[in-house]
Amino acid sequence: MKKLTILGVLLLVLLPAAGAQKPKVKLDPEQRYLLLATTKTSTMQKELNEVAEKGFVIRMGSPTSSSEMALFLERAAEPPDTYTYQLLATKRTGTMQKELGQAAEEGFRLLPRTMISKQQMFGGVEIVCILERPPN
Repeated sequence: MKKLTILGVLLLVLLPAAGAQKPKVKLDPEQRYLLLATTKTSTMQKELNEVAEKGFVIRMGSPTSSSEMALFLERAAEPPDTYTYQLLATKRTGTMQKELGQAAEEGFRLLPRTMISKQQMFGGVEIVCILERPPN
């Protein structure tokens, strides 16, 4: 019983700290090109935000398998004048249309070279696209 209590306390202390950590993309300060690839859209959004803040812009997106997507980026902007990205993912075209309209009102535009269909683990196809908003 004592071991279970200690284990429980350790989990309560360590899990929030692990969850709060932001994914870190390793970059060389002189690095010009970058390839991001993942199966999880939430991971892609986090990593994309991280590298966009460092001046990277999307040049191309593509599926690499039935469930993984990849983005090819180039360092082409200087902080703080960087691009902002929003990743949209849904199984329903009606939802995508609504979210595209809302994002457009916020100054985002669709990057056609980033539209990807992804096979879901439990069936169905997810439509993924990335929107870009220029600095200022």
